[in-house]
Amino acid sequence: MPSYVLLRSRSRQRAADTSFIGGTPRIPGGVPIPTCHLCSHEQSFFFQVAFPEGHPWAHETIAVFSCTSCYDEDRLIPALLPTIRDARIPSGFLTRYQVNFRFLVFPTAEGVPRSTYKPAVAYCRLDLERASHPAVLATKVGGSPRWITGNERPHSYAGKYSLAFLLQFRAVPFDDDDTFKLVRSAPGQMAENYFSGKIEQSKKRRYELFVGNELYFFGTLGTKSPLVYCLPQKP
Repeated sequence: MPSYVLLRSRSRQRAADTSFIGGTPRIPGGVPIPTCHLCSHEQSFFFQVAFPEGHPWAHETIAVFSCTSCYDEDRLIPALLPTIRDARIPSGFLTRYQVNFRFLVFPTAEGVPRSTYKPAVAYCRLDLERASHPAVLATKVGGSPRWITGNERPHSYAGKYSLAFLLQFRAVPFDDDDTFKLVRSAPGQMAENYFSGKIEQSKKRRYELFVGNELYFFGTLGTKSPLVYCLPQKP
């Protein structure tokens, strides 16, 4: 499977863009913006990637949302299985674990800009460039994972479905700025103030996705609806 590095470009959003960070999500018109199961607030849009030709999920898109309106210390990252490496993911887990985040998967051609959504994260286009090595350490689609703390590739889902490596996401600075930089009007992310112990809006003008971990996304093959397994590793 070819590997493509996702290069970041600070530019204006265009209606036809399909891979990008922040701005206005491009999802099917009949699909609502996800809400948090903990606080019922609308989740924030972080990024989306359209998978290219040659990828196991070619012509599909994943859009990543996560709640920034509440804070739960037990749900800062996606729930992990008791055995992570070579994990046999039980049936239903990939739906149940999406409590305060959501992975929307849909045919790329069905996506339309959702103009009613008020952007919180500043827009940044993602452009695909063929990688020189399938395991390059970068934000990328396809190829092989470049593990930070050891191979944790899952084995299967529901006892019979294999999973393909979809993408690796690195939340690294761009031009001395943060990946999920906020637009001027966006509220701060709810977080714990480590001095007072109170949960309050962060003064940082950026959001963190799963506390800034390196993220590895795997997708099911052969299931009726595509499902996503996300593994975080601490850089």
